[in-house]
Order: sequence, then C-alpha cells, then structure tokens
Amino acid sequence: MEPQPGDLFVTKTGGRVAAIIRWATGHATGDFWHRQPALVNHGGVFVGRRTFTYQGRSYVNEPAVVEGRPGGAGLAPLSIYKDAVWSTDVLPLDPDNGACNVAVALRMIGTRYGWLNCACIGLVKVFGWHVPPPVLWILKSRRWAECAQLCDFIWTDGAALCARAYGKAGRILFDDGRPAGLVSPEDLLDLMQATKPAPTL
Repeated sequence: MEPQPGDLFVTKTGGRVAAIIRWATGHATGDFWHRQPALVNHGGVFVGRRTFTYQGRSYVNEPAVVEGRPGGAGLAPLSIYKDAVWSTDVLPLDPDNGACNVAVALRMIGTRYGWLNCACIGLVKVFGWHVPPPVLWILKSRRWAECAQLCDFIWTDGAALCARAYGKAGRILFDDGRPAGLVSPEDLLDLMQATKPAPTL
C-alpha cells in the first residue's frame, strides 16, 4: 500500500553511527552493556510531494519525508527508503488527521538532533521509567529530538491540531503512560508489528 500523507516509517540504515543507535536503543537484557540491538534505527513522516534540496541535489514535486538527522530535521526523498516499514496499513489515519500531521512535520523542520536522547532512551530501557528527572527532561524537550521522537511529537501534536481544527479525535502513537519522548525506532516497529492484523486463511 502506498503511504498516505502523515504516515510514518522505520528502517535500518548503514554505517557506524546507525549501528550505535541500534545498540543504544535496543532491548535491554539485564544491563546497559549487554543488550539486543534494535532491528531499525531511523524513521520519518511522509509529507506528500514537495520541492526541496537534499544532499546538494534539487527535487521538484517529489514525494518526500520529514526526518530527524544530524544537521537538523529536514526533507528527504521518499525514494531513498525502499525497504521501509510503513504504518499505512496498520495505523491508518483519517485524511484530516494526516493533513494535520503534515502541517506539524513541516513546522518541525530544523529541530536539532538529540544525540544525548539515544543514550537516555537506553538508560530508561534498562532502569525503567523511574530514572532521574534530568533524563526525563531531556527526553520530553521539543528543542531537540532523535528521529523516532520526532515522529511521535508530530503524531501527538497532529492529533491535537486535528481536534482543534476539525473537532475530531486525532490518532496518537502511545497511550501506555510512558514518559514523553521515550520513543525509539524499535518502539515504533514494535507498535506496528503488535497492531498488524493476523493474516486470514
């Protein structure tokens, strides 16, 4: 199924930094150092066709995503993420909610990347949600975000915008009481896999 505006994706990318992110945000197996690496390390939100520049190349009316990255959140061509896992068929959005997600995503372009957030997510996964307040403060701040946090903030703020603009409930990703910002790419993948309907025979 083709992604719709406002949908999110997760994927695995190459490189040493990506491997470190997968390790830091993976599933804890008893302590911070011995852990099962995550399967994915990156995510973003589809915002439809846009005109933008990415890595020195100009794109005109190209399907695009907003993603968190080291230089700040920005637009990237959808075509570079051919192996992405999408929320489209498991977390479907009302078109109005999707449009609100897009509006929020475009406003969040330029958000600084949260390098420290990856370590904080790892700490919380080892020690639970009752970690020192500074860790929780780092995670919930909208001044910076790693890519999955950016997706979560977009969907959370998009749902609120949908309620204000259209008087209808928007869709958020997590309602399990987790601290704000405690979201990794693996958490998004887990959510999509848990929500995906079982195949019919």
